[in-house]
Amino acid sequence: MPRQLKLVSGSVTGGATETVGGLTFSGMLTGAAPPNVSAGRLSFNGYLSLASLGAPPNVTLGDETLVNLSVPATRPFFFGGQSYTTIAMVSNGYAVVGGGTAADISFINRTFPNTARPNNTLGAFWTDLDGSAGGNYYAYLVGTGPCSNPASFCWLILEWENAPNWSNPAQRNTFQIWIGLNGVEDITYSYGPVLSSGDGGFVTVGAENAFGNRGANIYSNDGFGPVIGTIPTAGSNDVVIETTPGAPGQTVTIGFRAQGVRTGRWTNYAELTSPAFFGTYIKSFSGEVVRP
Repeated sequence: MPRQLKLVSGSVTGGATETVGGLTFSGMLTGAAPPNVSAGRLSFNGYLSLASLGAPPNVTLGDETLVNLSVPATRPFFFGGQSYTTIAMVSNGYAVVGGGTAADISFINRTFPNTARPNNTLGAFWTDLDGSAGGNYYAYLVGTGPCSNPASFCWLILEWENAPNWSNPAQRNTFQIWIGLNGVEDITYSYGPVLSSGDGGFVTVGAENAFGNRGANIYSNDGFGPVIGTIPTAGSNDVVIETTPGAPGQTVTIGFRAQGVRTGRWTNYAELTSPAFFGTYIKSFSGEVVRP
C-alpha cells in the first residue's frame, strides 16, 4: 500500500493473505483449453461445378498468392467456437480462417497440427499449386435464395478448378471448400472430376485451430513424418471438418478495502510473477486522498 492508504484488516477476499503493507496471493490456475478439431468422411460427394451454374471465374490466384474474401457481417461463419466474416483463399489449396498475409502462404504442406503459420487452416488439398500456369478460381455465395434474406440457407463456396501442380502443370486438381453461413459451424470439402496425388506426392487434407496446437488429418504426406490416412481421389466422398470450442482459463478475483490515512495523490501497484513467462508483470492504479 502507498503511505496514503491503509489496508482494512479482514477485508481481503479471494484467497489472498494480508502482509505488512499489502497482500499476496499464490496458487495455480487452470490454463485455457484450445479448440479441438476433427475430420471425417461423409457418405456422398457434393461437388457442384460453379461453372455449370454459369458462374465465371472471379478470383485471381497466381503462384504463391492469396486473396482475402469477406462475407456479409449479417451472415458470419463459425470455426473453433468463433464467428468470422473473412477468409483467405490461398493458391496452394487451402484457406486461412480470419484472413491472411504473405506470411500465411506456404508451398510446403504440413501435417496438422503445426504451430508454424499458416494457422486456423482449412486444408482441402494443400500442395504446391501454381495458379499462374492455369486453372480457374471461384468464390461465390450460393443459397436457397438471396443470402440477404435471413430465411435463406447460404454457403460460401471456394473452388480451385483444374489447378495445376507446380512441378508438372499437366497434373490438375479440382476441389471445393463449402462454408455454411447459417448460424452453425458447417464446413466440408468436395472433390471434382480431376485430382492428382499432390505435387510430387506431397499433400495434406485436414484442418487445424488458430493456435496450431490441435488439428486433424484425413491424409497427409509432408515428407517429414509417416504418411497418415487415405488420400481423396477424383469424385470421392466429401470431407467434413468439425471443431469443439475451447474453454477460457481459470480466473481469480482478489478483493480488499483500503482507508485513506494521509492526504495526497497515490499510486498502487499489483505485481504478477509466473513460471509461464519471464519477468514481472506490473499494473498500476492511481488516485487521491482528499480527506483522511
